[in-house]
Amino acid sequence: MTNALHLFSFLAAAVSPRVDYAEAQQRQLRGIFDIDRVVDPHIIPSVDGPGVLASDGDDFSNGGSDGSNPCATVIAIDYLPIPKEDVDGRLLEEDGDDIGEEFVCELENGYTVPITGSPEQLSEMRARLNDGTFVSAENSVEIDAGDASMLAASLVHPISGMPLEGEELVQALPSEVSLAPGPVKVTAGRRRLAEGRRLAQYNGDMKVLVVRVIDKRGRAVPEDARGVSDKWFGTYGDSVTFKSQIEACSFNQFKVSYDEKGGDYDDHGVVEVEIGIELSTSQSNIRNAVRAAVEGKTGKKLNKDYDFVAYVLEKCYKSCGWAAYAYINSWNSVYQNRYFKFVGVQIHEIGHNLNLAHSGGLDGRTYTDHTGMMGNPLYSDNVGKMCYNPAKNYQISYDGRGWYDQKYIYDAFPESNGGHWRGTFVGVGEYDKIQDGQYIVAKIESGGSDDLFVGFNRAAGVNADNDEADDLVTIIETGNNGQSYHTSSLKKYIGEGQSFSTGGKTVRVNSIDTSKVPGTADVSICQGSCPEIDDSTDGPTVTPTDTPSIVPSLSPSREPSNPPVPKPTDPTATPIDVPSALPSASPSHSPSTTPSFPPSDPPVPAGGCGDGICGEDETPESCNSDCPIEVLSLNTAKDTKAKFFCFSLEGEKDVVLTDMQFVAAKDKEGEFEILTRRGGVAGYEFDPGAWETHMSMNLKGKKKMKTEKIDIGSEIYIPAGVTQSFCISSKVGVMYGKNNNSVTSMAKSDGNLKIFSGVEMKKMFDKIKGNGDLDVGISYYVVKPGSH
Repeated sequence: MTNALHLFSFLAAAVSPRVDYAEAQQRQLRGIFDIDRVVDPHIIPSVDGPGVLASDGDDFSNGGSDGSNPCATVIAIDYLPIPKEDVDGRLLEEDGDDIGEEFVCELENGYTVPITGSPEQLSEMRARLNDGTFVSAENSVEIDAGDASMLAASLVHPISGMPLEGEELVQALPSEVSLAPGPVKVTAGRRRLAEGRRLAQYNGDMKVLVVRVIDKRGRAVPEDARGVSDKWFGTYGDSVTFKSQIEACSFNQFKVSYDEKGGDYDDHGVVEVEIGIELSTSQSNIRNAVRAAVEGKTGKKLNKDYDFVAYVLEKCYKSCGWAAYAYINSWNSVYQNRYFKFVGVQIHEIGHNLNLAHSGGLDGRTYTDHTGMMGNPLYSDNVGKMCYNPAKNYQISYDGRGWYDQKYIYDAFPESNGGHWRGTFVGVGEYDKIQDGQYIVAKIESGGSDDLFVGFNRAAGVNADNDEADDLVTIIETGNNGQSYHTSSLKKYIGEGQSFSTGGKTVRVNSIDTSKVPGTADVSICQGSCPEIDDSTDGPTVTPTDTPSIVPSLSPSREPSNPPVPKPTDPTATPIDVPSALPSASPSHSPSTTPSFPPSDPPVPAGGCGDGICGEDETPESCNSDCPIEVLSLNTAKDTKAKFFCFSLEGEKDVVLTDMQFVAAKDKEGEFEILTRRGGVAGYEFDPGAWETHMSMNLKGKKKMKTEKIDIGSEIYIPAGVTQSFCISSKVGVMYGKNNNSVTSMAKSDGNLKIFSGVEMKKMFDKIKGNGDLDVGISYYVVKPGSH
């Protein structure tokens, strides 16, 4: 405030009782003050500087040439709920309740006031935000005329008419304004105000500021400015931070910069401020108070001099239930309690600043897609290697403005080309190893605005801590053609040999190979169904490749291609350059396998080791050539943990089981048992007398990692056409992919053995909790029918 205004205020206070700002606003509106002199509704304070007003000559294009709407833009706010289960810093099962977007009126000076409306109006605002007919921080909306006048009046001193600043402005602003009656009227925002503010820009040097807030009672997070700086920027050695992960996910397209320690900055990239109100007041008042304090301390405008500004609060005391929240398509995010330290929360909230919406899961809820950071993310200080899902990656990069080169994005699966496209996908985690002709994401056009996006969810590199559907192909649906803010929905994740069909189109995973870097998924996208594809070169052809055709494939020339030498160059019986009477491709009169001399070992007797058949007395140890170990692996989503799970196997040939391998649910050591019965699971889920304990042991597990191969003890023989069922009881827990398949639904077959879907039970042979496919590897060998 200018010295003149201070003097004027002092003189005014000397001659009249102190006037409360809120009361002054009402007095103005009642005509006690000359409102036409104090504030012309056609003149709105501008960000051009104190005392500089924007007159009617300015082109605001705001749904009215008079600029009477004080909301330069309207900003949507997205909340991240606190998870209901948050054990060891990592989300386990449940997600917090959905908190719908809220809206604030952004004034020309950057301060905000909450907007209220009827339930129908707020529902319409949220729908328009998601369908793109309202863009946060770019559009405005009409507010109630009386509220607009009151808001305009609050921006200036009630006596001098000069624009208010800082704490005086914060105290003067109304607690809320209402939408104009009737349907929501969206108008063009006054974007002139945002000059210098880069909305939804994904590349370049991004200036970030973190504010450690101290309230009137001295309440602040226990970490000092140094600790806050380390958690966000790694300035003192923390290796899992916002800076490290956003730069890793973007492969350094998004570069974080910050102010160095010194002067007004309490540490690298961090400012501490005290606010004159308590944290128990409204979030709107807190945000405005923090802004005034920071700008007063640093002399910088937060929405102009920084790309992203994060406020760190000690705790929430009013209207809580959230871990953090952020302005959509704008610059500000707010964190309470320990959540400011969690990389997953940081990346999630800055994602909102980048105009990314939430990601819903298979259950249809808002935050339950755990294949990317815009679902309910990783809740950990030390676990944070995870990026965004294919739909968000497309939004970031579809027009060349983002993190991933357009040549790695297959845009719009066409109906042409026979309605069949096939491509090789690489996960974002290994994007730095991608090769030409491979893809990060493919878009499947629906013909409308809601499209599908396909990607390979490789759990490696910068995505190594992925929380769902590791190394599977994910299919995500979102609206607005994938180009702007819209809540996405995880439709399906599928593994090798599996398909997903919707809207007349099919996605099929032909193969997945994680044995090399980068890991790849071979995927077909088809109009209608996709044909089976077998690229194997190991299987036999219709005619053995070593057997000559009836007509030699190479006819002999009439004359040798080279004249014979006078004498052999080495003492072979026949010169090697002299052609034989028949082509070289023809077999000799005697089989080549017949030895020219007596064999060094006696011939293999029929039925012994080496005859290619695993007989009654043979095992992999005694004759591995006849009894090779094979593995049937079922790689699932690993999205659900179970302590007790039952499933079935069926022999397609006679097989003997040797080992099993599971994915542990916990970092724990405890009792592990395998129970079994001849026959299926159905009808015996609650009958302990139908099962016998086959083996038990003490098992040590590491969360979401494969266990050691578990020797099942005495081997289990399963004849062709026979079903053998198993129940796993484990203190460590096992992971499975939840679905609605029955226990008679086949999950996978390799031609020797089938594995079926199973059931999770709350306790041993007690209430069923869910159905799904167990993530398991079954080791076995094929034996001679009836031999065992």
